[in-house]
Amino acid sequence: MEELQKKIDSIIDKLQDYKDNDEICQNIGEIVVLLNSKKLENWTADQLTQFGMKLALLLLNLSNAAETAKMSYNMAYTFRKFKSASRYLEIQEGTNGDKNMICTKYVNDIYNREVEEEYKAGILKLLYHDVERIISVMQSRIKFIISEQINISKTT
Repeated sequence: MEELQKKIDSIIDKLQDYKDNDEICQNIGEIVVLLNSKKLENWTADQLTQFGMKLALLLLNLSNAAETAKMSYNMAYTFRKFKSASRYLEIQEGTNGDKNMICTKYVNDIYNREVEEEYKAGILKLLYHDVERIISVMQSRIKFIISEQINISKTT
């Protein structure tokens, strides 16, 4: 149990100074793998509480990363629309369809970045909710352990 705790602590320490969203996802994935390697039933309420607190602290970094990715997506979307409209107004000849096609090609790179940023924001949002569910399960387990301890103390 101590070895698992040390591994989790080292991953959490890395996450405190995250630099890359992919790194956050990878490190949380490592924590989930570590959790799956141990039976939750064997953890004490104190161990679960400590681990739950660490995960809750990680949610701060994760929520910040998710909002940053969402902001990048929104900025790319706005920039694409602005560039497309500007280009559309510059074009003097052609039908509306021709102008739209030229504008679409003109902002294609921006659109690709926008789609990538939207994907990252979505993944981080899903990961955030997954970590929330893990914390919820841990809280349920803590309540169960405490109720068992209360029942045992009542019978003795």
